[in-house]
Formats: sequence, C-alpha cells, structure tokens
Amino acid sequence: MKRNHLPLVGLTFAYTTLFYKQASGINYLIFNLLLLFYLYWKNKTNLLSLKGLITTLGCLISSASILLWSTSLAIWGNIISLLAVMGFIIHSRISLYTAVTNSIYQATTSFIWRCINKLGLNPTASKKRTRKKSPKLILLKSLTFLIPTLLVFVFLSLYRAGNPAFNDLVETINLDFISINWLLFTIMGYLLLFGLLQQNSIVSWLEKDLKLPNQLQRERNFKTRSFHPLSLKFELLTGFILLALLNLLLFSFNALDLYNLTNSAWSKETNYSANVHQGVNTLIISIVLAIAIIIYFFRKNLNFYRDNSKLKLLAYTWIVQNILLALTTAWKNLSYIHELGLTYKRIGVFIYLILVAGGLITTLIKVHKAKSTWYLFRSNSWIAYLLWISCSLFPWDVMITQYNLKHSQKTDIRYLLSLSETNIHLLDNHFQKNKDLDFMYRLKNEKRKIKFLKGEENRSLFSWNYIHWRIKTHLNQID
Repeated sequence: MKRNHLPLVGLTFAYTTLFYKQASGINYLIFNLLLLFYLYWKNKTNLLSLKGLITTLGCLISSASILLWSTSLAIWGNIISLLAVMGFIIHSRISLYTAVTNSIYQATTSFIWRCINKLGLNPTASKKRTRKKSPKLILLKSLTFLIPTLLVFVFLSLYRAGNPAFNDLVETINLDFISINWLLFTIMGYLLLFGLLQQNSIVSWLEKDLKLPNQLQRERNFKTRSFHPLSLKFELLTGFILLALLNLLLFSFNALDLYNLTNSAWSKETNYSANVHQGVNTLIISIVLAIAIIIYFFRKNLNFYRDNSKLKLLAYTWIVQNILLALTTAWKNLSYIHELGLTYKRIGVFIYLILVAGGLITTLIKVHKAKSTWYLFRSNSWIAYLLWISCSLFPWDVMITQYNLKHSQKTDIRYLLSLSETNIHLLDNHFQKNKDLDFMYRLKNEKRKIKFLKGEENRSLFSWNYIHWRIKTHLNQID
C-alpha cells in the first residue's frame, strides 16, 4: 500500500468507527481533530492562511456545538466548514462558495475520474500513462491484496479446526457489527474521503474565480456605443430620475409605517402575523430590486464618471432607507414575539434581517469603493457563513421552550411538543407545576420520553453529548 493511502485508510476506519449507528456527539469533534491534523501535516501553509484559519475555527466551533447541543444546524455548519477547508487546501485565494462547490464536486467525482484515467478511457490522458495503467496491471495490483486476504481466511479456518482453544479464542471476538450496511457505510465513507483527500488538479471554474477581480477597472475603449461618453450621460440621467422617484416612494412608505408603529395602530393581536409577514415580503422585494438596480447602474464606467456624485448620494439614501425598513420590520417582529412567543419562523426573520443588513452595507461599499459584482458574492457568502456558525452555538429548541414557558402571553404547548426531544425535561417540569394542563399533552411528552430512551440504546461513548446527558439525568432522577 502506498504511503499516501495510509492516512485515507486510517481516516476511513475512524469515520466508520465514530459514525456507524451512532448519534451526533463527541464523534464529530474527534473526527474534525483527526482530519484537521492530517490537513495541517499535508499542507499547513494553506491551512494557516486567513481563509483556512477562519473555516478551521468554524470546524472546531460547530463540532463543539454538536458536542453540547447536537443540533442539525451545527451539523450542517460543520459539513460546510469541512468542505470549505478542503477547498482552501487546494488554493487559499479562491472564494468561499467556490471552495465549497469544488469540494462537493471532488468528493462525488474524483474516484470516478481516477478509475477512468487508470483504465485508459480518458481521451485527454497521455498514451504513456494509458500503457502504464492498463486493465491488466490494475487486475494484478488487485490480486496482490485479494490473494493474501483469501489465504489468511483459509488458514484461519484450518487453525480453528485443528485447535479447539484457538477456535474458542476466535469466537470470543465479536464481529457482529460487520454487515452489508456496515460495508456500504464504510465504502461510502472511503469514496467521499478519497474524493476530498486525493483531489484532481484545479478545475476550470477555480481558475476563473481567481481571475475575477473585486475592484472595478475603468474601461477606455469607446468603439462601442455602450462605452461612449454620451451613453454614460444618458445612463446617469436615467439612474438619477429612477433613484429620485424610488427614494420618494420608499420615504412615504417608511414615514407611514413609523407613524403607525408609534401610534400603536397595528398592535391588535389579529394583525401581528399579517403585519410582520407583509413587512418581510415587502423587504425581500425591495432589497432585491434595490441591489439589482444599483448593480446595474454602477457596473462599469459610471463609477468613474466625474458628474456621478448626485447619483451616488441617491444610492446611499436608498440603501439607508432600506436599512430603516429592515429596522421597522425587526420592531414588528419583536412585538410579535412578545405577545405570541418564539418560533423558528420568527427567529428566521431576524436572521434574514441580519443578512439584509449585510447585503446593504456591502452594496454601499461597492458604490463608494467602485467594487465589482463578484465582490458582493464573495463578501456576502462570508457573512452568511459566519452567521450560520454563530447560530449553531445556540440550542434553539431549548431557548424557544424556555422563553415561551416564562414570557409568552399565550404558550402554544402543541408547538413546543413538535420540537426536538431536547426540551423533554423542560416540558416535564412544566407539566409537574401545572397539573391542569391537557392530559393529551402529557401523554405525548411521555411518548417522546420512551422514543428518546429507545434511541439512546446501544449508543457508545462516541455519541455522547451534553444535552442528551442532561435529559437522561433528569429522567433517572424521576425514576
């Protein structure tokens, strides 16, 4: 076996041991440490680059969050972080979304392309390489591993038949875990790790990504009408009229919205949902249009036109007004939560508002610093990634349950029972204090307890996490 395959085999063994028939817990942190240690040994220069360090920290934070809370948000955050790290190992200057996309592509296709190249089916491969990697040679290499393995099993059978004591020793070794499912799980892990660790050369879109600049450059070719100074004057006038009218329209909308908020005209309970959802929908359309229009007018030479200061001022004003629209929507959502409690959708509104604010601020920087459209994609992908990792730090099901039981005017027990099992102990305490609650709610929580305990059976220490340990401690105290 080649030396470069030994880490792959070792990591595959670790992957199968840590994750086969296991829940999410300390296994993620162990696997992340093993993989990051190997990547540091393989290419510490790229891993210690700024992007490599940020995503490495994302791996550690998300895996630690899995150890604490075992949330799906943290699990997906960890997967995205690992894919990003793998991408930056190939090249440290590529964009975040390119790094993740390339890693997904490599994980799913590298093994296939390697087989095609070795079998000589790739028309782009050199003839010399094709002769070296002929099917006959591949068969001989396979037999070098297959024949010794078969002979070992033959002699093992002979020794077991010839020595009862040795047979008893072999039988004490528990190999029940080896099954078709286990083999498929191991093979799948090997193929994924092979694709990530034995990646092919940089594909075309990585090279394109490296060539796309963040900073716009003035184009001085006026052979086409689109770059003619008169065309710029016409575009400047069109943009000025459009942004002036849109600013007046949005100002009227924001003024009326603020008036209604300060005079509590909308604060009837039946209007909360409609007002918040209407505000979010309006915000989505407004922000998308705002960014699209600003990108269009400030895409090329208009950024460098000497009379563009008034147009820029109108763009800044519109961005600020959209931020104000986001703030009023946040205000409505806070009032909504105060009256009716937390839900994932209401938390999602705040997450969307943060993304909106990030998008507007980066758009403002684009206009002010004459940045390219690719700058917006790159910067906003980092904002989304960092926000995702930050959100994975919190046990949202537990926080939603705690807040609603303590602060909500009307607690929706049915909704709390629909969340994950991580709030079992909180609801159990609530039912003990409030004996008059519907018996069906109590019965459903009891069923959740039984399902939780059944799921914890046959879990090894690799599945340990804090929140499940806390729940089991609570249930043991009741018993």
